[in-house]
Amino acid sequence: PTFNSLFYFISQRVKPLNVLISTIFGSLKVGSKIEINCQSEGSRPPARISWRKGLEN
Repeated sequence: PTFNSLFYFISQRVKPLNVLISTIFGSLKVGSKIEINCQSEGSRPPARISWRKGLEN
């Protein structure tokens, strides 16, 4: 018997399924330092996370 094969490659872009922004601090004072964490899950390709302060580019 003769067999014919056909293959497809599909590239998908999928937004994150879950995004979590967290910190251990409750309230802040002007001039204090803070550590903020951001995690994302389920995106394709992996999410690129960046932070901006105020209106800085």
